Amino acid sequence: MRVLLETHVKAFEAIKVKEALRVVLEISSLTNKYVQDIKIWEKGQEAQLHSSRVGLVLCMIRFIALLLSH
Repeated sequence: MRVLLETHVKAFEAIKVKEALRVVLEISSLTNKYVQDIKIWEKGQEAQLHSSRVGLVLCMIRFIALLLSH
């Protein structure tokens, strides 16, 4: 994830908007895959683990939104 962020910042600073957006879409895709893999909508998960997973997903959504707001 750190490499993707550094690539995004460099591309954005170099006014390579297409590359910066490509990186954001890649991060979004990884976040989506994580959500699909952990199936946070299914019942029966341990409450603390479920809360941690939901919290991580929300942080990633916020992170993606911040990258897009540049």
